[in-house]
Amino acid sequence: MNYSIISKYRTQIMGIAIIWVAILHATMWFPIEPINWIKLIGQGGVDIFFFTSSFGLYYAYQKGESTKTFIFKRIMRILPFFIPIALFRWYYLDYSLEQGLYLVSTLAFWFTWDRTMWYVSGIIPLYILTPFYLKMIKNKEKFWTIVMVILSFLIGLLFFNNTNQIVFIARIPIYFLGFLAGKYSYEKKEVSKKMIIVHLLVMIIGFVILRISFIQYEEFLWNYGLYWYPFILITWPLCLFLGKFFELMEKIKFNFILTTFAKIGTVTFEFYLIHEIMIQICTNIFTVSAQYNEYGIVFNIIVIFITYYASKYYHWFITWIISLFEKKKLV
Repeated sequence: MNYSIISKYRTQIMGIAIIWVAILHATMWFPIEPINWIKLIGQGGVDIFFFTSSFGLYYAYQKGESTKTFIFKRIMRILPFFIPIALFRWYYLDYSLEQGLYLVSTLAFWFTWDRTMWYVSGIIPLYILTPFYLKMIKNKEKFWTIVMVILSFLIGLLFFNNTNQIVFIARIPIYFLGFLAGKYSYEKKEVSKKMIIVHLLVMIIGFVILRISFIQYEEFLWNYGLYWYPFILITWPLCLFLGKFFELMEKIKFNFILTTFAKIGTVTFEFYLIHEIMIQICTNIFTVSAQYNEYGIVFNIIVIFITYYASKYYHWFITWIISLFEKKKLV
């Protein structure tokens, strides 16, 4: 197995991640306990986004773009899609002027610790930092990854017992791990049998810590980061094995699975922006309450389908608008 398997199936992996997050946000429970457990730890999908983002940015950085161009491209993949949805949320949820301005400017998380769409607030500073970081660590990626993971974790200790900050800080080590994984993938480094076992054991340890925290240490789970930190161990191996899963699906000609998750994976950011507000809209339209039962399952599956198609056409529309501006600029 090669680390580049993550790159080959990165879009499908992101498709899995957004469905996982959607299940977490959905107003439903399942009659089968193991599935409820998968729902409860759906925040792992966000960790996959952080990981695959930095993973992909390592590839992008190899193109040799200027720092200004690199940052501009990253920002343009976020703000044109984010701002219209933020404005709609401002109107639909009747935010105050101050709340709305904080939300649209992506500063709500930093100034008020409002976790509404916090992912955008967190990822933009990391995108801006990325080209400077990659330039600094050139040819010393492994050393600096270890340094940044340890440093990020130590900084996180300052914010223990404050879930608002930990929800972002706990993801920083995963972001830096993504660069190292990107390097290994870019260089097509083989995963030895020994490392496959290591990845598997590390992932299992992460899940065990998470499970034990849910069962026996609820205070530590929510107040001291054990809802998030285990994914530092889980995310990289999970992406690697998901890549292997999709490779197997391709070998046995289950192409519909690859195609389905690839389609979802191309609009993950738009899906993230739309899904939660879509739940509220559909709840109001159909005048139903949040139902954590079999009716809730049907309702939320319908909402997920609606969200996917809304995301698909929203992506097309904003991309079309951007292309019009680019054409005018060229003229």
